[in-house]
Amino acid sequence: MVGEGDEEEVLSPLAAAHYLGITSELLFQYTKKRFAKSSGLCALNTIEKSGSTHFSKNELDAFNEILSGPWPTTDDRRPTIPKAILDHLRAESSNQCARCGSGIGVDTAHIAPWAESQSHHHANLIRLCSACHREHDAQNSLPTSELRALKEAIVERTRTNLMMRMQVTSATTGGPRPIAHFVGRESERSILIDALRSGRSTMITGVGGVGKTELLVQALCAAETGRPVFWIDVELYRSSTDVLAALRTALGSGGVACPGENVAARLDTLQACVVFDGVERMAFEDVDAFEDAVIALISATSQAQFVVTSQVILHGLVVDTRLKIGRLDEVASQELLESFRPVEQVPERDDDTALLAFCGGHALTLRLAAALRDHYGGANQALTAINANGVAAISLPARKRQSPRTSLELCLQTAYNALSDDAQHLLWALSEAPAGVFTHYLEGDWLELGNPVEALAELRRWHLVEFARIHESMTRTQVLRPIRAFAIEAAQKNDLSSYDAVVDRLARAFQMIVAVLEVKYDDPNETPYVISRYEDELPNFLHLLELARANRANTELGLVAISIVRAMMRYFFVRRLPEQGACVMYDAAELAISSGKAERASGLILQLIALASRAEDAELQQAGLGLAGELEKQTDDIEVRADIAICRAIAARDENDQLAAERHARAAFEGYSSQLRTAIAELDGNSGEQSEKKLVLDEIHNDISHALGLLGSALLPQQRYEEARRAYCHSLKHERGASVGVNRGQTLHQIGNCECHLGRFKEAAGLYLEAAEIFHFVGMEEYLSNALGELGYVLLDIDDDFPLDALDVQIIDAAMSDLAKDIGRVFAPDRPIEHARAIGMVRKTFGFISLASISKHGRMLDDFCITLANERLLPLGRQIEQGERDQDERFPLAMMDIALRLGFYAAEAERALVEDGDITRDIVNEMLMTVCNAHDWVRNVVRIVDWLAILLSRRWRFTGVNPDRLHEFVQNYDDDIVDYLDLERRNDGSV
Repeated sequence: MVGEGDEEEVLSPLAAAHYLGITSELLFQYTKKRFAKSSGLCALNTIEKSGSTHFSKNELDAFNEILSGPWPTTDDRRPTIPKAILDHLRAESSNQCARCGSGIGVDTAHIAPWAESQSHHHANLIRLCSACHREHDAQNSLPTSELRALKEAIVERTRTNLMMRMQVTSATTGGPRPIAHFVGRESERSILIDALRSGRSTMITGVGGVGKTELLVQALCAAETGRPVFWIDVELYRSSTDVLAALRTALGSGGVACPGENVAARLDTLQACVVFDGVERMAFEDVDAFEDAVIALISATSQAQFVVTSQVILHGLVVDTRLKIGRLDEVASQELLESFRPVEQVPERDDDTALLAFCGGHALTLRLAAALRDHYGGANQALTAINANGVAAISLPARKRQSPRTSLELCLQTAYNALSDDAQHLLWALSEAPAGVFTHYLEGDWLELGNPVEALAELRRWHLVEFARIHESMTRTQVLRPIRAFAIEAAQKNDLSSYDAVVDRLARAFQMIVAVLEVKYDDPNETPYVISRYEDELPNFLHLLELARANRANTELGLVAISIVRAMMRYFFVRRLPEQGACVMYDAAELAISSGKAERASGLILQLIALASRAEDAELQQAGLGLAGELEKQTDDIEVRADIAICRAIAARDENDQLAAERHARAAFEGYSSQLRTAIAELDGNSGEQSEKKLVLDEIHNDISHALGLLGSALLPQQRYEEARRAYCHSLKHERGASVGVNRGQTLHQIGNCECHLGRFKEAAGLYLEAAEIFHFVGMEEYLSNALGELGYVLLDIDDDFPLDALDVQIIDAAMSDLAKDIGRVFAPDRPIEHARAIGMVRKTFGFISLASISKHGRMLDDFCITLANERLLPLGRQIEQGERDQDERFPLAMMDIALRLGFYAAEAERALVEDGDITRDIVNEMLMTVCNAHDWVRNVVRIVDWLAILLSRRWRFTGVNPDRLHEFVQNYDDDIVDYLDLERRNDGSV
């Protein structure tokens, strides 16, 4: 083993794995004694540097040389391939044949035969199906050189994945920070580190407060696998839908949640470690649904790793390692107790014996017992105080020792009784805020407790709160679940009226946060900040809704919860979490109906229907319409009726009943307009605050805007373009406040559609461009790629150059990223291609290619087109050839292939133009040949002929071509008429 002081290159685990071209899991297996034993070789030596595991580059080279052979044999029989290497080969190949991609009959093959190599080196082994294996071994039609090339490609993919793991930082959520002083559990920690390094999925169980989470945090830190960690604190959420939405949000990019169908692929790409911390049956009712969802995720992934901590065993969850955490031993318990002793105190170790026995090795109990000991001046005095709070429990005749539950509760009760009223009230509030609260809020008397700084200091002295650091200057104050449960139960049992008052103050404080976000940050430029703040507080807001639903007699709490949920529409919309949002709106709407708050209920139902429509969830939409029908029977209120009309307009639009959608939208518009006139008259005679008046009127204006937008969307399919344009323009004038940031871009896009149909192409282009800028800023990538796609087509109808200076690299790149995700969803290897969606995707893709190439960003299309063609289209084509897919899927695949092929050629031409100052004849000929051989649909509907003509003449300055001439050329090609294009680049010579 090489010492730290030696002068040689030292690599981190990920860098060392990258150097060898293997997974980090295999790298760590090479360091095990059991590998040395199974292989008959030796183990890979490591270096401990600054408390972390590193590898000497010289040692890696030497070990690699040993692996290269010869391997020791027994009785002239070749040794068995070690399991660690077999596991690695399955992982690097996704357990598919490296040559044909088949998953049937796949086995391990030597590239250079064993007789020649005498080695099971990982680089000399490859996974092949039985058919390809026979070609290599028996028929000699699969040469070793081809196998080596296949292996090199696989190794390069492994190295690429490792690079991604080394680079991923900001996109991950890494969970709690490890505490500085961790004691005991050496055996469990070693087992867990080994499981993490081996890539095994793991379940950690044990009673609450025993230290499961901290053990995992310590193991993750020590394992140094380099996997990005996505830490989901399950107990913060009320349902499995919310938990999985949190994972999608963490996996998202550009402020948009990862689509549900892409989660497994994204986790595999990142080789992520997903932690679901705190799964207990009391955390939420649908734990079975959560368990099913996690099982499905594990089944759908091959590279990701999952770790679950839970007080209960989830028997349906199949994991590689199960680890049950028990009590700390006496030595570790003593050390932990001592770690909490103030530095200025003189230790009295003998005095702690009885207290240690009482705690029973339970980590959280020991922490609280330390605070009691220090408060009462010794362990015996602490036990006396504990006895005073729990004589009955302690004196049970059959009990020789306290269980972790009873000892924890007794310590909690003793500490709780010693708190001042303000500290107790603060503890109640924090216990009902599962995501915690910004510490500076509490110190600023956010909850009106009188002396918040002292109350917070009390809780900290008793170890009842924790501080989660957000960044260097900001923390959130949180309470552990066992303490939360105790505090809430104690408050409700002993002082219910005071507890209710605290909960009401907490709710109003959260409502104030929302009010500030909606009023102070109503500018569209502030939308990203507002969304991030909703992200911070989401578990708190959802928990508040559950508190209100559980305590319907508290009407004030219900009203606050409903008002907060109504404001969250923007969050669910921008984050692209419509399913979660619709479920939240349904619960809030049902609460509003049961509370008799019809006007609030109708607004929530409207948001529910809109989100369900975006999620294309017919079941949720019908549930919303059911609530609307129930509400309609209860009231004749104009606003409520208008909201219900909007709901029905959305449903009719989704069912393609445009006449019904128009009728309902007009009814909604009339209802809101009447409400606006009444509100103006009432507010003019009211001496209230101007800001309050503005809020009321702004809300009605936005409702009118929504109705007019729906009217436009009903008129547009009826080809009543001028009427639709007027409706959208009218809608634009009524947009107010925070909604502008989300809605303005969509309205401008729709006006652009109308202008395009009316033949006003320059006006349409300007509108699409303005909409795209808004979408990019707000983070609505899906809408951004749509807008740029339409802009790409409308540019084909403008006779001269259109200014596109606003299109910078960042906007093009963001749209390209979203477009790649969309193509991946439509052209997916694990499900049939929906013809209509695929054709729409081809059109959208080529519109974007048109825009990128005409706007001087054509070079960016190179990797985009090649990657999609190789990773999406080729595998689907193979499946069709092998009879695994319907032959009808050939058409959309072929059309997308043409689009990507032309995008690639455009990128090559741009590169040649920049590097050589000219475009070769070969590139132009390839583009012409592709267009001439293309199907009529892609020529005329997708307009590749018009595009190529404009690209040649306007962007690349060729003479001798325009759209009419090129159409004639293509028609002559079809008719077998000899034709020539006399192309010449102005100022650049002929091609």
